[in-house]
Amino acid sequence: MEAVKMFMLYAALLTTATTAMVAAKCTITPPKECDTNSPKNVVQSAQVNGTCDNTTTPETPIFVVGESYEVKLNFKPLKDAKFAKTVLKAKYGPFVMPLKVDDPDACKGKGLTCPLKADTSYTFTDDFTVPTSPHIYEPIRITLLWSLVNKAPSSEGEDNDNNNDGKNDGDLIFCVQIPALFKPKPTTTAPPRAVSLDGEPDFRVVH
Repeated sequence: MEAVKMFMLYAALLTTATTAMVAAKCTITPPKECDTNSPKNVVQSAQVNGTCDNTTTPETPIFVVGESYEVKLNFKPLKDAKFAKTVLKAKYGPFVMPLKVDDPDACKGKGLTCPLKADTSYTFTDDFTVPTSPHIYEPIRITLLWSLVNKAPSSEGEDNDNNNDGKNDGDLIFCVQIPALFKPKPTTTAPPRAVSLDGEPDFRVVH
């Protein structure tokens, strides 16, 4: 069931959508690194212009389906970087999936001036849209893995990470975890669930 749910979520996240930005702010200070191989203490804070679920520690930004959000990451690189490329992934349970980035060149229009200098403060600003999808019909908690790598942006159609193992992304500037609570719009209802002959739910798509 978890694999089916992740597949549906991943299919939805690959779809683009356009809408107005959401107001308010949710700040995580500091965000956790992605893993033990991520540079330490590079990102001081992460800010999402949306509301927070304050029942969790750290607080979790709430992302509503169909809405767009601005994400700001304040950081100091540990060493110089000629390039800055955005790599974005979603983690749901044991599954980690690469997400589409419309413009991975973080040196253009994202608040950065490249090359980046070590021990210099920067604010990286990126946009994230949760697409409208019938597959997100109940709140779901995932983790967004936001990275900058010292690598020229890939040519069109090239994967961010060919093996999805974090080893082909280039020289890592930072990678942090942004907890996320995806919520459907209030009008979104669950699709009908088929029942197999033995009475158990059938998770095939219902048309």
